[in-house]
Amino acid sequence: MCQNVIRDTYRCVNCCKTEDSYSGEEEMLRHHSEFYPWVNIKKIREFDWVILRPGYGHIEMNMFKSFVNLNWDVFMSDLAGLMGFCSENAQKAAKNCTDNHKTWTLIQVAYEGNLKEFDIAATPEGFIKFVTTTASSPNYIYMALMTLTYLQAIMNMRAGLRRGNICAFAPLFHARNHPKNREIEMMEAIQRACVP
Repeated sequence: MCQNVIRDTYRCVNCCKTEDSYSGEEEMLRHHSEFYPWVNIKKIREFDWVILRPGYGHIEMNMFKSFVNLNWDVFMSDLAGLMGFCSENAQKAAKNCTDNHKTWTLIQVAYEGNLKEFDIAATPEGFIKFVTTTASSPNYIYMALMTLTYLQAIMNMRAGLRRGNICAFAPLFHARNHPKNREIEMMEAIQRACVP
């Protein structure tokens, strides 16, 4: 929405009125043909100075959505049901991550519950050795991957936000179809290259 406002809001250079702006090229052309038909069109974008950047809150919400959608049929739907999301609408709300705080609670419960399920080896090294060598069940290996990679990355992102170390989640974050966020991320990359 913000990108549309930035892209489609124009100001007439000929008017010199600071309070007038025009939404879309058609409105701008109509104004120009009505008041300045003899002058070449001079228009500027009103908000060309605005640089959109996705905040960490948006990145976190998309991390939650990516993780929940990837694991909904595997275990998140059952977990949501156990957490009180029983009706069809409640299940849909949990799957769509409509409330970030409730989704955060689901993520925390999934993380803590999965870690307790994996309580086989007393040390992290022993656990990793068990998962990489002894564990043969694909379900177990998948759950270990989801817990130790992506859920841990979500926890690390929350804990280490100020350190800027949020790279571990990137493969899953970009796996889903986020057209709006991809456009914002691309514009941010271009602006970072152009703006010092």
